[in-house]
Amino acid sequence: MSSAGHHHHHHAHGHAHGHAPQNHGHQDRAEANRAHFNEHTHLFNEWPHAKERRERTIEALLKYNTLDKENTTVLEFACGTGLISAGILPHVKSVLGVDISDEAVKLFNERSEKEGVLDRCRGIAVNIETDKGALQGQKFDMIFCSSSYHHFENPSAITKLLAGYLKPTGTLVVIDHLATGDAIPDSHKHIVAVQGFSEEDMKRIFGEGGLEMTLYEVIRSSEEGDRELFVAKGVLKE
Repeated sequence: MSSAGHHHHHHAHGHAHGHAPQNHGHQDRAEANRAHFNEHTHLFNEWPHAKERRERTIEALLKYNTLDKENTTVLEFACGTGLISAGILPHVKSVLGVDISDEAVKLFNERSEKEGVLDRCRGIAVNIETDKGALQGQKFDMIFCSSSYHHFENPSAITKLLAGYLKPTGTLVVIDHLATGDAIPDSHKHIVAVQGFSEEDMKRIFGEGGLEMTLYEVIRSSEEGDRELFVAKGVLKE
């Protein structure tokens, strides 16, 4: 679930964790992801495509959203070490990151503290699926989740959960892998739930989560070897 600015795809590093991948229930996969990202936090910035993926994601967030540094409040779901949050901070009022990996969140807050922006950009380690009161009823102008939806057992349920944290005019932005029809390698099945999403998939997922999809654009890769991404946006249904 940790997006760590998407550097969490160390698929190249192999996921030899000793976790048995079969028959994962919902919380089992969340736990497998938490363990994986706690263990591999140091790889987040070393993944070969990390920098390009981060830049592509930040660029899409800025291009497809109207952000206001006086007013826009942002929640990053599955924030990892907060590389994306840090990248959009100059354009918004505040960013709160949530992630189930306490190790990743620790790095997020250490960076913010070092940069003197902890009052505007911080992370909390919490599973908001199970800890309903963690955000104390806060609502946000924009909630985004990048390169993490494919880890979720039930993306529609996550979408519905996140929709509950949107202001009436707020937007949910999902950036993730474009569906290619390839199978998930067995080595990743314990942490990857789905291989990617088409426009129809996202329309359905947003709809089931109580949102109307207003945008779906493909974000091409500028590097050989990384995946094509998409950006999808949803707003609360009238």
